[in-house]
Amino acid sequence: MKTFKEFIIEASYVGNLGLIELVKFHQLATKQQSDEVKQLISNGQHSATWRIVQDVTNTHLQGDQFNESVRANDLYPIKEGPLQKKRREYGGYQLMTIDAQKFKNKFEQQHGEPLNWNQHRLERLRELYHDGVKINDHPLVGINHFNKVDVTDGRHRITHAAELGKKIQVAIHPDDVDKMREHLK
Repeated sequence: MKTFKEFIIEASYVGNLGLIELVKFHQLATKQQSDEVKQLISNGQHSATWRIVQDVTNTHLQGDQFNESVRANDLYPIKEGPLQKKRREYGGYQLMTIDAQKFKNKFEQQHGEPLNWNQHRLERLRELYHDGVKINDHPLVGINHFNKVDVTDGRHRITHAAELGKKIQVAIHPDDVDKMREHLK
């Protein structure tokens, strides 16, 4: 198994994941995420490692070595403002990139209702998107006490991202990240 120092040295190349991002990952990651990354590194599963590190740190790495990672063009455009970021971080939430269509399908299957419940809100989002306006808040999602995917805020943003075939970054409590991954496999 490689040491943390060897991992840092190995990660130093064009399109790299820097020391700051690695430190950030270890600060934000749950013990389970950290252990999973260490195991993936020791097994040489670098694509899976980068995917988890990017999800936890909200970093989008560029370069062929990360070709399984989400590209910026594949993401629904959300420009989180400083106030929204502080509020999210103060609440203990981190960002996670999810496939909007998979989430929408899972939600509708588990809840027996459409994710989009207000057509007017969805129409307004479409107009804003068409005009190039970026939303400044990430949807807030989680796993409820019935072990179902759920949305506290952002149903229409996720629905719109699904319509566009995009992935979307959502705010989620760290305790729900692994459960969400399981649901969206």
